[in-house]
Amino acid sequence: MKTISHLDVFHPGRRVRDVRYGPLEVQNLRKETADEALNNADTYMWFALQTYWSIRCNKNFEPPTSN
Repeated sequence: MKTISHLDVFHPGRRVRDVRYGPLEVQNLRKETADEALNNADTYMWFALQTYWSIRCNKNFEPPTSN
């Protein structure tokens, strides 16, 4: 039996894998190589969280910082 993830539903056929974790690492990955960032599972998670909290709090949040 195959488990269906949210990525299977919203991005069928896309080979999503874990490359880097955490908001700062995802941001750095995007700057280094957009293709890997698009295929990084944590990229989708951080995008969803940022979108949710931006709508929920009615404000835009700054990008992650290293401090």
